[in-house]
This record gives sequence, C-alpha cells and structure tokens, in this order.
Amino acid sequence: MTLGALTRSVVTVGMVMLFTACDKDKEMDDDNGALPFCESLIGSYTDTPTSEDMIRIAALCPSETDWQDVSFFMVQKDAYRAAAIHSLWGTSFDDEALARQNAAKYDSLSKAHNDLDYNRRTLTMVMACLYRRTTGIHVVSDTDYDEEHPAGTYLDDIMRIHFKSAEDYLATGYTSLKQYLGKTTGPSSYYGSLPIIDLDLSEYLDEFNRIQRKLIQFSFNFRLTKAPDQTGTHRFTITYTNEDGVELTGTTEPVTVRR
Repeated sequence: MTLGALTRSVVTVGMVMLFTACDKDKEMDDDNGALPFCESLIGSYTDTPTSEDMIRIAALCPSETDWQDVSFFMVQKDAYRAAAIHSLWGTSFDDEALARQNAAKYDSLSKAHNDLDYNRRTLTMVMACLYRRTTGIHVVSDTDYDEEHPAGTYLDDIMRIHFKSAEDYLATGYTSLKQYLGKTTGPSSYYGSLPIIDLDLSEYLDEFNRIQRKLIQFSFNFRLTKAPDQTGTHRFTITYTNEDGVELTGTTEPVTVRR
C-alpha cells in the first residue's frame, strides 16, 4: 500500500469511528464511569434573564482589528446560572420543598419537549436550555457599515450567530447531528477541515430570527461575514426578545473595524 493510500485509509476509518459514535444505537461501555448517564438530552433548563443587570455584552476582539476577526457576545452573568432547573436538584438543596418543586418542573419540561428517551453515557448534552422561545436577536451599529447597512439598520443578513442548541437534534429523534432546522445552519467550529459534530451551531442571524428558536442556551457569539466599505469605529448594539415580551439590550465597547 502506498503512503497516500494508507493515509486515506486511516482518515476513512477515523471518520467512520467518529460518525458511528454519534449513532443512536451506539452506546458507550457501561463501565466507563467518566461519562455521565443521561436519560434526557437536555441536562438542565433555565428561564430567560429578565433584566439587563443579569446579562453581559462585550467584544472579544482587540479595540482595532480586521473585519474577519471581529467577535462580540451576549451571555448571562454567572450568578444567574444558579437558576438552572435540573433533575438532580432533589438531592442538592437544603430546602426540600424547593428541591421537589424544581425536580418536578424539570420532569414536566422534559415531557413537554419529548426528551425522555436519550438514555446514554455521553458528553453530547445541553445545559441551561431556555424553555421560552426566542423571537428575535438583532444587531445594529452606530456607524455606517456599508451602502446597504447605514448606521442603525439591522446587520442580521451579514452576521453569523454561534450558539448551543438541543432543538435541532431533538427534532430528529436523537438520530442525526447533521440535520438542521435552517438552510445556513452548521457546526460552529471545525477541526482542520472536519466539522466538529456536536450541538454548537452557527447560522446567519436573519435565519435564526426566522426560525425563532427554543431550547438554546442564553449564550451568543456574533461574527461578521462581509467587509465594511471603509475602516471605521463601531459600537454594536444587540437586542434580544422572547415570546413573553422580555427585551434585553446592550452595546459593546468601541471597535475599529479595518477593511
């Protein structure tokens, strides 16, 4: 066998092993105690933050950077994560009544979202899923970006949002990590040329808003997909809304986006 053929063979075997591991009927060995046993795909739920002091919005990039490297985020603050509703809370609270209440709510939410038959030892799960539907996330700049996007207009069609979701995988009945609700949806990151097939997803923000997603984490990262007409300093404002009418907004620090 030539070196090239051997290399192709090794890559093929690796790919088969990767995707076989994702198959519904392929379980991890029971004696592998390092992996948690998950009856449901969603490990815990959380309600949407209801005030802006519960969230953080900031840029991940330097104050001046090339447009391809501009990155900013909207997340809930760590203190709010304590509001997670988890099945194990029945044994982790001093307040037994509250523990029973939250464990019962977790069971009710799992049933409502048909998430009862995952039954695997796996790291493929989502924690702190929002059980309220997100109706919109929009991004604007206080500076003209290009001719089609003057200051104050939505940048949704030239922005990708990165997020963690249980919704797409649940919709397939736990059978496929490659079928998505959106046409522009795909894995959020890659290892070399191979997609990392898990529940970290990415799609154009305008499609995200068309889908109006549920069962996602309140943790969003944004990346531009188009160069500006010229180098300029931008303050990006993010506005989030959900089905209950909650609206949260915040603005990044100034970022000089180089063309």
